Amino acid sequence: MNAQQIRIYLRSLSGGTLGEAARKALLERLEALEDDELDLIFPEREWTETVPAFVPESEQIEVYSSIMAQVRPRARVRRMTWLRAACALLFVVAGTLATLTWWQSIEESQQAVAVQTRWMQFSTGAGEHRLVTLSDKTRIWMNGATTLEVPETFDARHRALRLLEGEIFVEAGIDPSRPFRAEMDSVKVDVLGTSFNMRNYHNDPGASVSVATGKVAMRHKSISLILTPGKTGIWSKHDGKLVPGKPSGKPGSWKQREFHFDGETLGEALDELEHAFGYRYYTKDKRLLMRPVKASFRDQRHGDMLRVLGSMGRFRYRQQDSLIIITAISHLP
Repeated sequence: MNAQQIRIYLRSLSGGTLGEAARKALLERLEALEDDELDLIFPEREWTETVPAFVPESEQIEVYSSIMAQVRPRARVRRMTWLRAACALLFVVAGTLATLTWWQSIEESQQAVAVQTRWMQFSTGAGEHRLVTLSDKTRIWMNGATTLEVPETFDARHRALRLLEGEIFVEAGIDPSRPFRAEMDSVKVDVLGTSFNMRNYHNDPGASVSVATGKVAMRHKSISLILTPGKTGIWSKHDGKLVPGKPSGKPGSWKQREFHFDGETLGEALDELEHAFGYRYYTKDKRLLMRPVKASFRDQRHGDMLRVLGSMGRFRYRQQDSLIIITAISHLP
């Protein structure tokens, strides 16, 4: 049995699909492994370059116990050392085989629950803010032009929400017995007692998550990012990649009408104001939208902010109802 076959057998053992004869052969082969063979089976580069997914100690014990239950009593003492090593390595390599199995069971359970769950939908119009408080004391602030779904009631094992469009800031209630999951597009965010911002407008190039307090795991398929306060993760709608974003400053500051622009383009700044205040912006000169701006506003009127941005971006504007028409004072060279 070579290294590749051993790895395949370990995956099957982890998933509970390995037959009795194969399991017996695997146990005997593992007992006889030398150090150089271990290096082939569990290459150091695979686990030193991988960010481990968080797995509660209780889940590690459960997985270890399930493996131990498959070993005959008379062989347990002699095989305990390599079993512990194998379990530890399985939890690290590629996010760990056991971890993936655990997440899969959680997802399958949540999918089954989702089919039976009745969901409530909340929406805001352009420029409208709304606060939704859930049964577990979780609070969700909704930015303008946002649509959100939450269950009528949480079940005994899980809590969840779906961001269909827009931007929200979440203060998740602490309940270790019921993990909290937020979803948007094909991105999943797993949290436990933390606060974070989620954004996914249809015209955004990517869906983003920024953490204010605590820690979250942002996941897309088998890839995950562990985000801590001040960190941002972005899922690209163009190529499907999940990558770290620039430092997030103060996530959710929009709910206090605070806006911080530090080198963002004028177009990005106007997007923020559009969702918060409900105005639409138009300019024929698309190069104008690429000009960088650097300013901070707190609880200021829309017109005052636009005048400051106009001085920085060298543009003038006029208003027709909710439409703001912008004209460059001078063209870029």
